[in-house]
Amino acid sequence: MGVTQGPAVTTNRADFAFHYAITNAPQNKNFPEFLSLIRLGLVPRVEFEAHSGPQRAYVPNPDLVKEHDRITDAILLEDPDAAEQAMKTHLEGSLGHYRVLLRGTQR
Repeated sequence: MGVTQGPAVTTNRADFAFHYAITNAPQNKNFPEFLSLIRLGLVPRVEFEAHSGPQRAYVPNPDLVKEHDRITDAILLEDPDAAEQAMKTHLEGSLGHYRVLLRGTQR
């Protein structure tokens, strides 16, 4: 896969920084260590999308932005049940999106 350029790089860094901050919230050193270890194996969604058709301007996915907002709000409200549910929804949705994108690149 090629090197991602422009806004995608900034977005990718911001997305990783968000996820890294979330892994620090429970004050369990295993979460951020795990994320740091697997970081190189993570493939940004924009790279999959770049290979699935004509190149287009990067536009943040509004559903992902809402998911991140729900996670952040739950943490700020110190509501562990809401935070857990928001994370579960986010992870399940992301897994589904990646499955679709991967199927599209395997043709």
